[in-house]
Amino acid sequence: MSDIILEAICRRGADVVLTDSRSLREPARTVFFALRTANNDGHKYIAELAARGVGLFVVEEIPDGVDGEFIKVDNTLAALQHTAEIYRSGLSARVVAVTGSKGKTIVKEWMAEAFALKGETSRSPRSWNSQIGVPLSLLGVSQTAEFAVIEAGISMPGEMARLERMIRPEVVVITGIEELRPAEGYEDYAAKCSEKLLLARNARAVVYQASIQEAVDRSVPPSVMKIAVEVPPSADWMQHDSLLAREALRLLGAELPDDVVRPLRTRLDASDGVNNCTIITDRFTCDSFSLTSALDFMMRRRTAGRRVTVILDRLRDCDCDRMPQIDGADRVIYVGNGGLTAEQFRAEVSVGDFSDELILAKGEEGGVVSEFAEQLQARHHETVLEVNLDAIVHNFNHFRALLKPSTGIVAMVKASGYGAGAYELAKTLQSQGAAYLAVAVVDEGEELRRNGITMPIMALNPKVTNYDSLFSNRLEPEVFSFDMLDEIIREGAKRGVTGYPVHIKFDTGMHRLGFLESDIDSLCRRLLATEVVTVASVFSHLATADCLDMDDYTMGQLNMFTSICERMRAGLGYAFKRHVLNSAGIARFPQWQFEMVRLGISLYGVDTISVPETRGLRTVSTLRSIIISVKDWPAGTSIGYGRRTILDRDSKVATVPVGYADGLDRHLGNRVGKVWVNGALCPILGNICMDACMIDITDAPGAETGSSVEFFGENLPVSDVSDLLGTIPYEILTSVSPRVKRVYYRE
Repeated sequence: MSDIILEAICRRGADVVLTDSRSLREPARTVFFALRTANNDGHKYIAELAARGVGLFVVEEIPDGVDGEFIKVDNTLAALQHTAEIYRSGLSARVVAVTGSKGKTIVKEWMAEAFALKGETSRSPRSWNSQIGVPLSLLGVSQTAEFAVIEAGISMPGEMARLERMIRPEVVVITGIEELRPAEGYEDYAAKCSEKLLLARNARAVVYQASIQEAVDRSVPPSVMKIAVEVPPSADWMQHDSLLAREALRLLGAELPDDVVRPLRTRLDASDGVNNCTIITDRFTCDSFSLTSALDFMMRRRTAGRRVTVILDRLRDCDCDRMPQIDGADRVIYVGNGGLTAEQFRAEVSVGDFSDELILAKGEEGGVVSEFAEQLQARHHETVLEVNLDAIVHNFNHFRALLKPSTGIVAMVKASGYGAGAYELAKTLQSQGAAYLAVAVVDEGEELRRNGITMPIMALNPKVTNYDSLFSNRLEPEVFSFDMLDEIIREGAKRGVTGYPVHIKFDTGMHRLGFLESDIDSLCRRLLATEVVTVASVFSHLATADCLDMDDYTMGQLNMFTSICERMRAGLGYAFKRHVLNSAGIARFPQWQFEMVRLGISLYGVDTISVPETRGLRTVSTLRSIIISVKDWPAGTSIGYGRRTILDRDSKVATVPVGYADGLDRHLGNRVGKVWVNGALCPILGNICMDACMIDITDAPGAETGSSVEFFGENLPVSDVSDLLGTIPYEILTSVSPRVKRVYYRE
């Protein structure tokens, strides 16, 4: 069947392989594989794609009434992978595969750039290294390429064999294998190493750090040349990765130029810009290959009424007089490739030229476009809250794996996404297939609707005042009292509303808000007497799901909730969705998941219960800043207002521009709290000021002006900070000031 697919692709000239309908750019050249995943089904988008000009589809079911050429297979993912395998067998390129726990993308980029000096080279876009990304990468390799560098990544046992069959690498580079993490699913570290080393089982050679020699001897066949690279203990990551890359390149007659060995910004950042603009900054390798994914990231954030602008620095792989065409952009400003020179750009383009636009600025670090992207930022405060959108996806899918496929997830984005900002999170969660978003107030929901969020939204506000906004934006309210129900019915009737979805809340033990069990008969009578509203769901709130010693109380709530729902269904005569589990409840009481669950704090990577089911969550929000001043002070020196901290040793004291106006709690001063600098925890000294604080960096190796300072995040869990203050992580996350710039990124 894969031969038939490849023949159809060649016959139609469909050299763009698509698995995500949102990334459609060139319909006439596209073949669409309708993948079924845990959260979506590509078959739903076939009619839309056909209407937009796509003519070739690989499907598991042929739709009725849609024009196009359809190739029916048993499994579209397997067909995609086998098609890539067959295509790879026809390539003459010398193929290198890169895998490992970290550093894959950097090594792949360096090697591809080095190979490009010898001949035509293809490579995986960005970090396309998954069961879907690898076949897409292989199908993108040019038939005339002399070299190809393919990145391979796995997330669980059993995946590498499929990648190896597709890639069939001549040389494999292992960038390193980290220690086993509890959620990875391997029996032990040896099993993890063996899985990754499967990539080298048919290779000519494998290059690796000498520290994994035992695993290589155990897992790699004797027929494979084994090249161990001794990495000095003092080597930093760039030295480590460059040693491996140089050795692998040598095997294929290439060298790694010194100017290629440089940090690469693999992230796509999105943040607020000047004059109501949104700025997407991409400092990744500047070529047409990586431009495609940057445009895709931008176009998914496009909303009605905003111009789309692309500012593009010189592309490495385009002739100086050939500018790439960018569909969907209202304005494109080129630097190089026949456009403006860097000097002309600086002279002719200013920040004031942009207003109410979505702007993609793509240019490598240090270039004129990268510099201009900084000027477009709305805030130039050194302090930022970094929000990892990949981590949101990971955590969402982590909990989805604990649920039945039919169970919907209500994603909590109230309080501006627990301080992270609701819009970018909502876009991400909408793409992942969340059943609902939940906001606290109507204003939050209205803002999401304005920015193009179309999925169902619950408004968990205890009091609605703007019913025009509620109804016009299709925000579905929580109803917890008869007064509130009567008001919604009255306001809906005025506007001719019928069948409006509401969510009925019962108090089963939180004793905060909600109808009581004794209200059921009256509630059903009132609901049946009106056509204005219909019950979309009935729910309650667990008070002690994260209290492992109070399960009797939780079970009492769960049993009461079940009884309430049974009586409500009997009284109303129709079905509705039920939801009672929060983050802790999903992990601990999955048998009570009903039709929906509500995912809150754990969506943001905070584990409040530390049970096996919650291990492996990824940090979403990181609050960081930089050191702006360093001074050496002798023992006995006082630091800060009121001389509350007296140094008990000669110390190196740094000032950081983060204060209580940024959300840093003053109770963390005077050595109560610590921050993370260069791998060391550094105490906060003196009273915290409005806009700054002082820290002791005496024991932080290499800390200096410009060094990064983490207040919570990957290295310093927000729960550690909340424990110091005797509070909860929610308070720390939601206390970050609006003046702190939010930067959203995906790797």
